[in-house]
Amino acid sequence: MIKIIIIMIGYRIIILLLTTICLSMMMANMLTFNFCIICMTADNYDYMEGNIKIDKLNGNTIKTSNLKSGNHSNQSIQRAIAMLLTNELQSFNQEHKQLDNISLQDIDILSINNNGTIFYRRRFLRKIAEYKYTSREQSILFAATAIGALFAILPISFSIQYYGIRKTFAIVLIISGLSTALCPLAASFGVSFLIISRILQGIGFASCMPLIGSVTSTWAKLTENGLFSGALTSFIQ
Repeated sequence: MIKIIIIMIGYRIIILLLTTICLSMMMANMLTFNFCIICMTADNYDYMEGNIKIDKLNGNTIKTSNLKSGNHSNQSIQRAIAMLLTNELQSFNQEHKQLDNISLQDIDILSINNNGTIFYRRRFLRKIAEYKYTSREQSILFAATAIGALFAILPISFSIQYYGIRKTFAIVLIISGLSTALCPLAASFGVSFLIISRILQGIGFASCMPLIGSVTSTWAKLTENGLFSGALTSFIQ
């Protein structure tokens, strides 16, 4: 049954599909980190909704009449609510005043009634992110794959010359898969180990374009060069 399907589709198309899948897996290993770093560095919050009368805010500096006319922005209301809640928390917990500060980002204004009642939502920090990276460290982590690809150009060129494209790409695909699987472990050891893992991921990218040229020249008909080139380069998308 499989032989019949291969004969009907053609070996060239099978090779094209398999190569495209392998190239896509190689690219996915590098791009997955772009989403993972958002989850790794994000704090976890819980939310609680509440309401408060406008007269309680900031010593009546925000009045109901001005609120109805739209003279106060949401930011000024958020600031007043944050100050009120912070003062209330600090009055109950005098020893940890600095931990009770509420920022404007912690308060969301849901709605405001005409009677001066403000409905808001406040967020509480439930769990601090396990990983914190500076802007410089994040830039290095994102650029590490390109660095790995640059360093791997000459070794991969010699490997293709002596061992062939198939063995070379198989090796770098294994390296890419292992380095991706070890990224969580590397991150737990520190940013330096994670950078090394990212560099290893980038090694495989240096072999992608030679593989595309080799498959196209070996398996594509003269009239199918455009099809093979377009399909194989689609892994970048």
